[in-house]
Amino acid sequence: MAEVSIRTGLLDDQNSRHGLCMCRAIDLRRTNLFGRCIIESIILTISGKTASSKAVVFTRSQLEVLGSDKIVTTTPWHTGAVTFERVPMKRLMETVGATGNKIVA
Repeated sequence: MAEVSIRTGLLDDQNSRHGLCMCRAIDLRRTNLFGRCIIESIILTISGKTASSKAVVFTRSQLEVLGSDKIVTTTPWHTGAVTFERVPMKRLMETVGATGNKIVA
């Protein structure tokens, strides 16, 4: 079994029935500055050897709080260089208290 497993987005119902996505129907609720309830979908789940020993879930706003950097690269699907914004993996693993030396995505 992987030491840390990362899932992004929501899987379809068939995958959910097979236990590949335990958090499919979970949304997180928070309140904005005006007291209105905002429902955010979970877009990232990290499980395995984490500090809590439970799956850690993130919404987009939670990931944005961690800060991001940009990477410029080329891909076979784009013409010329493309810029991607991401949360550095090291920061993400430190946030969840991941241990070990292997990640399965």
